[in-house]
Amino acid sequence: MKASLLQHLKVARALGICALALCIGAGFSAYQKKHVVTYLENSISQNVADVVALAEITDRNGADEVTEQIIADCGRREEYESYLIRLASLTKPELVTMQSLFESCGNFYGERKALMVTRLEQSVDRLKENITILSLLKDVGEYHAVSEAFSNLVTLEQGRSSLLVELADIQQDIITHLISGASAQSSEVASLVAYAKNVSESLDVSNHQIDALRSTLVP
Repeated sequence: MKASLLQHLKVARALGICALALCIGAGFSAYQKKHVVTYLENSISQNVADVVALAEITDRNGADEVTEQIIADCGRREEYESYLIRLASLTKPELVTMQSLFESCGNFYGERKALMVTRLEQSVDRLKENITILSLLKDVGEYHAVSEAFSNLVTLEQGRSSLLVELADIQQDIITHLISGASAQSSEVASLVAYAKNVSESLDVSNHQIDALRSTLVP
């Protein structure tokens, strides 16, 4: 009888130890989960701040430090812009000079915008990755609308970037036609000018769309 009682006590003690271990393990797991959730939420807050900052710079056709180190403006920007304003009345030597300047100045804004949009997209991707990981631990419905809005912003900026590149290509075509002897009133040049006007109008529409979307995201 005594041996049986001792055996029961041993079993009860073993079960108690197991239960205690499970409780400790569950508590530790809950602590770890809370720690990970907090870390991810802090990371997401930083992601959002980074996206907002890049979106603002991208919107005004600026550049962050990384982009400035990769793409630098040409050293004769003012001269190029002065030629661009007087494009229809430039002499042949001036057109040749402008064509030379175009190689270093003409595509600058389009290239810089494209790189900034890429950086913005990468920042949004990091945000979405952290939200996806967090969704494994808790409901993330509150973050989905923000993530979707930033994705839409990237799409709009990609469109605007393409329009800037397209506008530069048209300018290059106009310069080439003028150097070849076509007048500013020729059908070829007039067609390109009309095309450039349409692209500029599309840029205006894109600008308004982006401003409207950013107003809902940026305080």
